[in-house]
Amino acid sequence: GGTTRIIDFRPPFEVPRALTVQNLTFRDGSTANLPDSTTDSGGAAIYRGTFGTLRVINCQFFDNVGPASGQDVAGGAIYSFGSTPTTIVGSVFQNNRCSSGGALGHLFAHLELVNSLLVDNQATGTGGNPGNGGNGGAIYSDGNDQTMSVCGSLLRGNTANARGGGFMRVSNNGVGPMLFDRTTIAGTEGALQAGGLYLQG
Repeated sequence: GGTTRIIDFRPPFEVPRALTVQNLTFRDGSTANLPDSTTDSGGAAIYRGTFGTLRVINCQFFDNVGPASGQDVAGGAIYSFGSTPTTIVGSVFQNNRCSSGGALGHLFAHLELVNSLLVDNQATGTGGNPGNGGNGGAIYSDGNDQTMSVCGSLLRGNTANARGGGFMRVSNNGVGPMLFDRTTIAGTEGALQAGGLYLQG
C-alpha cells in the first residue's frame, strides 16, 4: 500500500538461507520515507542481505519506490547486498524507482537475469557516485568481483539522471565477468553519460 517494504530477507551469518519467490506480484512497496538514505533503505519490494540467496521466478514488480536520492541507495524493486547470488527468471519490472537502479540494485552481489522485461523504471538521484545517485535506470551494480549475466531480456524506456540510462556497472577492482546474450537495451536515457550502458572497471 505504498507504506512499507514487502520482504526483508537477512539471514544471520550462522545460518545462511535461500529464499525463492514464484508466481507472485509485488506492487506498491515503499522505503521512500525511511529516516536515512543508507544501503539498508533500498529494495522496496525485496531486500536481500549478505548471507541470503534469492531466486525470483515468474514474478511481477510494479510501482515499488525507494528513496529518491542517496549514494549506493538502490533497487526500487529488489536490492541485493553482499557477495551471494540473486537469480531472476521470467519476471517483469515496470514503473519502479529509486535513487539508483530503478528496478534492481546490487552491491558486491552476483546477478543472473534471464528472459525478463524491465521497462519504464527510473534512477531518480543526481550527481552520480560519489554523489546522490541517479545511476542505472533499470539496473545498478557496484562493488568488487561481482559476476553479471543478462540473457534473453529486454530493457526498454528506463531513465537515469546520471550514468547508464538502462544499466550501470562498476567493478572497483576490475574483476568479475559480465555477459550480455540475446538482450536488447532500447529507448533509454542517461543525462550525463551513456544512454544505454555505463560500464567501468
